[in-house]
Amino acid sequence: MVEQLQRLLGRHGLCAALGLPWRTILGWLGGKMPSAGAVRAIWLTWCLVFHPERLNSLHDIVTWGRFRIERGVAPHGEAPGEWSGWVI
Repeated sequence: MVEQLQRLLGRHGLCAALGLPWRTILGWLGGKMPSAGAVRAIWLTWCLVFHPERLNSLHDIVTWGRFRIERGVAPHGEAPGEWSGWVI
């Protein structure tokens, strides 16, 4: 997710969107696990940019959009569960 956002937004755009210094993001790209709050911010940013249809309500945000997918069928040809958990 972080790499996709970086390709689209660029280094400075990603830092601005997440409100974080580049060193922090560089650490994630190098394998360091972000905090739970950072994971949520990354996921929300990723959804807003690439899949805004997944964020139609506060319920979607609270449940990470999991209940919008029919069981076993992932949107846009993705593997089930690919976007619902942490994927960097």
